[in-house]
Amino acid sequence: MIGLRLCVLLVIIFPLHSAGQKIKCDVIAKLPHEISESSGIVVADSNLVWTMNDSGGGNAIFLVNSQGELLKTLLLNATQNHDWEDLTSDSAYLYIGDFGNNANRRRDLAIYKFPRAAASDSDHFMPQIISFTFADQTAFPPKPGNWNYDCEAFFHLDDSLYLFSKNNSNPTTGFTKLYRLPDREGTYRAQPVDSFCVHEPVTGAAVSADGKTVVLLTYFSLWIFRDFPGRQFFSGSAFQFPIRGLTQKEAICFSSNRELLVTDERRFGKGGKLYSVDLDRLDFTLITLVYRKQWWKHARYNAFNNPKRSYNKIMKQEAAR
Repeated sequence: MIGLRLCVLLVIIFPLHSAGQKIKCDVIAKLPHEISESSGIVVADSNLVWTMNDSGGGNAIFLVNSQGELLKTLLLNATQNHDWEDLTSDSAYLYIGDFGNNANRRRDLAIYKFPRAAASDSDHFMPQIISFTFADQTAFPPKPGNWNYDCEAFFHLDDSLYLFSKNNSNPTTGFTKLYRLPDREGTYRAQPVDSFCVHEPVTGAAVSADGKTVVLLTYFSLWIFRDFPGRQFFSGSAFQFPIRGLTQKEAICFSSNRELLVTDERRFGKGGKLYSVDLDRLDFTLITLVYRKQWWKHARYNAFNNPKRSYNKIMKQEAAR
């Protein structure tokens, strides 16, 4: 795994980062009221998507059309939505990531796998379970400077699931870690295989059908990776496109090799929509060393996310037992 120091060194030496134009996501539809905290999205067919709510949202996924109409609710038997944070698929299966880990203390991380055909034909289903822990996590929780075991983003490619950590460390280390898991039912230790300095908390991930483009969604930006060798996603060119708007965007998928779909949470009457992003409208020519930080968005996020405070609270609870 590329360590933090080496990752920073690569940023200094090689002009891989692009602080590009700001993205304005185009609204497609308003999501139904049942979906208030959309945390994952995947295309069902050309005009339909599956999505879901995150923690506390129940053990269901929802089929929605391009007008934002709820067509179906599918219940997953014998599961609990501890913190469902992303949704992905291959040609035959859907996968739900129950790996949200805000306090970095969970030992019951799971991915639920079930056939796409069953999702279309049934109202409930018993999924296969891929259970895992992070191989490099030794403390539950670790100290605040190592809070990098939360996860809200993954995708399927070939026979593997690729997971990206949401870095909430304090002081921040700035990088997301990439883990790989087999896509088969079982119990595993997810091994870290790479890392990349995005400086932002990653909330969603997707790969194009042709396998040539990887995107990471954060609260502040869209990161796009291209021209990478094999499955070394972070070894090609990386482009950062800051996102306009205030809402918390948490889910992303490809609807084609050139178009993305994005959803956001609904809060205070804002958000709760399905958006599109046309990659052909983005400028991939501006290569620069500068990481573009949206200071006021970071300040707002940090005001409500304080790992040191959470860590102290957890330690007091443990001491009182």
